[in-house]
Amino acid sequence: MATEKEFGQALVYGLYDTVTGLVVQSDNWTVRFALDVEVMDETGRVITDRLDDERNEITIEGVIKVTDSVIPGNKLSYGGLDWIVKDVTDRGSNTEYRKLSVKAVKYQEIA
Repeated sequence: MATEKEFGQALVYGLYDTVTGLVVQSDNWTVRFALDVEVMDETGRVITDRLDDERNEITIEGVIKVTDSVIPGNKLSYGGLDWIVKDVTDRGSNTEYRKLSVKAVKYQEIA
């Protein structure tokens, strides 16, 4: 009889989603808070911390299939969320296909 130890653990593999006009090759997803307020006691030790305004930030990189398919200010769906595209970098080389780097944000209070 096989046990969990013999087969290891289930791991998450690969990318979360696809993007129209782009062959996604990598993604980098970060969650942080825009507001981080610490309260210290008389000796300078932090005794409480408040985190507000959660932000999901993502960078998606890939090979361009269609030019101008991702534009700053537009929405982008990826990984089950709608993101606001903040920055698009288009870079080329004489040895490979043109690549796009897209930075986007999902704000806590914006649907």
